[in-house]
Amino acid sequence: ICSYKEIIIHNQFIVMFHYPLQQWNKCHYNSWALHGHCHSKVKPLGKQVDVGVDSTFILKNAAYRPFNFYEIKDFMKNQPTIGHH
Repeated sequence: ICSYKEIIIHNQFIVMFHYPLQQWNKCHYNSWALHGHCHSKVKPLGKQVDVGVDSTFILKNAAYRPFNFYEIKDFMKNQPTIGHH
């Protein structure tokens, strides 16, 4: 168990943290930030999204199961990359 994790899956850089982040490593370069904690109460910011089992963002309804990489990838393709602030 760790509080912050960076991984690469299928050449996609992904940051994972329990809480939502407004800025994350490589956020200006199409990286994703995946979080939980908010139970669909915090809307996605760029390529940051709540992936908790009760999130309604990925599939438009709560799946009550973990999302797979391809479901998240499909959601992220329509999300903007955030710009420099």
